[in-house]
Amino acid sequence: MNPQDVQPRNFRPVEVIYTSPDGFFSIGIGFGDGGNEYATSSLRFGMRWNGHTEEEKGFPASNGYPLWFQLPDDIGSIMKVLYDNSNRVGQAGDHRPDLTVRR
Repeated sequence: MNPQDVQPRNFRPVEVIYTSPDGFFSIGIGFGDGGNEYATSSLRFGMRWNGHTEEEKGFPASNGYPLWFQLPDDIGSIMKVLYDNSNRVGQAGDHRPDLTVRR
């Protein structure tokens, strides 16, 4: 499954920053609620296994719908530092989204 096509209500990817060479695993940055339906949507990191074919929903999935696993904020903060200080990897675009933490 193409990770850009995975658009659940609780996580909207802005950019897929990494997809493994075999296409099975992706990391994305997007707006999510962290599993709290009452939370204000914030920029978060998500991960997923894409499956082996376009027909597979990959993991995680719920009731046949593909999802993203949203990283907890403390792990996301570490990922942000690594992302900000690294070269682009995988199938990322030519620009980086603004990952400024707003409190």
